[in-house]
Amino acid sequence: MDRGRRLLDGIVDYAGLFPPTAWPMADAVAEYHRQRRSDEAWMLASFVVPVRRLEEFEAARIDQEIGDSWPISALLGSDPIGEAEELLKFLAARDHVARLEAVEFKPRTHSQVERVRKILLNHGELFCELSWDEDLTDWMPVLKKAGARAKIRTGGVTADLIPPIDAVARFLRACHEGGVGMKFTAGLHHPVRAEQSLTYDPQPPRAVMHGFMNCFVAAALILRDDADDDTLRAVLSETDPQAFTLNDDGGVSWRDHQVTSDEARRTRERFARSFGSCSFAEPVEDLKTLELS
Repeated sequence: MDRGRRLLDGIVDYAGLFPPTAWPMADAVAEYHRQRRSDEAWMLASFVVPVRRLEEFEAARIDQEIGDSWPISALLGSDPIGEAEELLKFLAARDHVARLEAVEFKPRTHSQVERVRKILLNHGELFCELSWDEDLTDWMPVLKKAGARAKIRTGGVTADLIPPIDAVARFLRACHEGGVGMKFTAGLHHPVRAEQSLTYDPQPPRAVMHGFMNCFVAAALILRDDADDDTLRAVLSETDPQAFTLNDDGGVSWRDHQVTSDEARRTRERFARSFGSCSFAEPVEDLKTLELS
């Protein structure tokens, strides 16, 4: 599966430790280890791990026989300043275990963004989770000044955690107009918007979930200034898998809109970086099932 490679290359940050999968560390590490050797490994990016669980991560990696260091996205928790310092100490002593690609946290104040960035300096990209139902106007200059990116939560294990289409559109627009890159997390297990199970329980709750193709094509159209509000809502609302085409040159099409290979590359490098998913296999298998690959 190589079509659409420019858009999909390294697009999934593996978050198997988090709901709804919520695997034990050993199982999540084993799954990431397996997927790194799969034919679709080119779509796989970082292993997402809380800073407070880094020693547990190291122990699980030893059980898998440490070879090369793994790319990680480290999550800061309730003490972001202290955990940022703890992260640097871990990395200094264990560069054979992990290399830092990104740090993610939910800032409570503007000053936390500045302080965390100062501690980490150039150690990985910094993603700040912002609430999709709040005014983002004041946050964008803070993130841009700190060289940080935004993060939006696009789903969860209950329907109320899924943002409306207009909220996702506003978030994307605010990031673009503010000159701030971003990523998605949660709720993007499937390529195209559709009703899906929210958990892996025998009788799971169901709701309409956002699709990662919808979101990244929307980001690409925004980046090239080719998405008025109606177009943006239309692509985010799209439920027909056949409306999307992954092209052999690495680009993607949605209805009459063509995103070239170079535009797809720029979108991923400059704007929409990746999405976090507790499953890697599910997005890949869905692409195949929907014949998008």
